[in-house]
Amino acid sequence: MDIQANTDYQIVKALSLADISTAIENRRFLGDVSDMDLELVEQILPHCSKTQLIHIEKSTKNRDLSPVTDKLWKSFYEREFGTESTESVSQIMKEWNLKFKWSELYQEKSKRVKGAKKKEDDGKLSGQVRVCKKVSPFSGKKEKWLKKKFVGAKHSSYGKRRKLTSFEFARFEGCIS
Repeated sequence: MDIQANTDYQIVKALSLADISTAIENRRFLGDVSDMDLELVEQILPHCSKTQLIHIEKSTKNRDLSPVTDKLWKSFYEREFGTESTESVSQIMKEWNLKFKWSELYQEKSKRVKGAKKKEDDGKLSGQVRVCKKVSPFSGKKEKWLKKKFVGAKHSSYGKRRKLTSFEFARFEGCIS
């Protein structure tokens, strides 16, 4: 009788290993894992990417996966933001007796880093010279107006013919509105 129980256990173990390998191969199609055994979930989820893990967590109803996923999110956090940042967050959580899910911490830190990079990139772009397209030739009225305004007009404050400044030229070329 003991031999039969042992062989049944081996068959179940072989079936579960086949299920695990199939689930790992098809992990992009995983969704709600609430009916799966926690041991199987622990073996499948480490093979998932961040987006797959987010999808599985959102799809799973009536089950908290944080005991399994917290380890994974902590490793993602550590890889992306460094061990010092991870240790400082862990230390703050211990000191203040706080409990957060690492997935929430990772997503919040990612948003902040992306926002800071965007501000930095916007600052770099504002200092760059922008290339302008040439605007099609002016109609007869605009051309006469331009000649009168900038080429042949005399201004009392200058005493000489006024030359077209780069700002004004850019405005008439259509670069500045």
